[in-house]
Amino acid sequence: DSNPSATVLRLKKKALSLKNSELEILKATALSPEASGDERFLSVYIIGLAESAAARDLLKEIGGTRLPSTANDRAYSDEVIIRAHALEAVIQRLSPADSIKYLKDVLANTTDPALARHARYWLGRLG
Repeated sequence: DSNPSATVLRLKKKALSLKNSELEILKATALSPEASGDERFLSVYIIGLAESAAARDLLKEIGGTRLPSTANDRAYSDEVIIRAHALEAVIQRLSPADSIKYLKDVLANTTDPALARHARYWLGRLG
């Protein structure tokens, strides 16, 4: 990308105008095992740029979706990265107190050790 700042602004502008139905399509892409890792990550990234309550709720859903069984380490890594990015996008929208509550909820409900480590990391940063 010859102008990454312009690209981010263009994506942000588009994300702010997305309808709930379009956000749902992005969520479906983010969780689709048929989509490439890049498509899935970009979907979460764009949802993260949207500022609506619906976008926040979809990020929570993505972050809380159970990781599927994967055939290899790369696929597992992609799953963790997608959910971790959703988790980070959620806590960026919440107050520190609400972020801590959310992260504790993630820890109480996740069975994945990598996602739990990520939640503990953010809890440590938030104090």
